[in-house]
Amino acid sequence: MKKVTALMAIFMTLAIASFAEPNEKVLKAFSTAFPSVLKVEWGGSTEQPTAYFKTNNIQTRVSFDKDGNFLHSMRYYTEKELPTNILFSLQKKHADKKITGVTETSDAEGNTTYYIKMQDDKNWWTLKTTNGNSFEVYEKYKLQS
Repeated sequence: MKKVTALMAIFMTLAIASFAEPNEKVLKAFSTAFPSVLKVEWGGSTEQPTAYFKTNNIQTRVSFDKDGNFLHSMRYYTEKELPTNILFSLQKKHADKKITGVTETSDAEGNTTYYIKMQDDKNWWTLKTTNGNSFEVYEKYKLQS
């Protein structure tokens, strides 16, 4: 029992150490980019700190390098927050499906990709698009009856 307790203490120490507060460069970059965010949780590592926060009901995570440079972000939201051109295109091409969620990814080069979860009576899809003009089936699963 003592060995198990000792191992748990070691793992907890390592977990806490790996999620240390980001350095000043990262904190400055974050507060400059997101001045209105008051509640942020930090994770990741000292080499790639990641901020987790919610703004306007959109769950967001943003990763930086240790020098405070933006690496990538992910945002999770509903169809209401989709860009208008993508929403209209989806409604036209997939009117028989219901949008159940969106994951938006962005990288440091300015590339933004949307993964749109949709379903109908028989299937569940994830469609992938960068511009809303063309959609790729990223995943497709048959729903259980």
